[in-house]
Amino acid sequence: MNKIAYFDCPTGIAGDMCIGALIHAGVPLDYLIEKLNLLGISTEYELRTELVHRNTQQATKFYVDLAADLWLKPKNSATELDPSETESPTFDARHHHHHGEEHSHSHGETRCRN
Repeated sequence: MNKIAYFDCPTGIAGDMCIGALIHAGVPLDYLIEKLNLLGISTEYELRTELVHRNTQQATKFYVDLAADLWLKPKNSATELDPSETESPTFDARHHHHHGEEHSHSHGETRCRN
């Protein structure tokens, strides 16, 4: 990669939101995995992304699951957390729903094991 981005964050920044925005802007998840593998701890975590809609805006949500916690979590991301505690209603031109409701379409989740 040959582009540089500078961040001026005098009040801080949410890491998961920042990485999600970078991936949504075009930084390949595989590139991040490749660079993080250089740390030698690739068996300690799993990275995944999910395409979401928040207030009519499409975004990429980024997750880091620790290996120690993976056996506790179900593989279906819709059941990992209580959506009423973590998610706002989602909306796009095709449908409207809360994530706690059953629905049969995909939001583009991608799991990557290092």
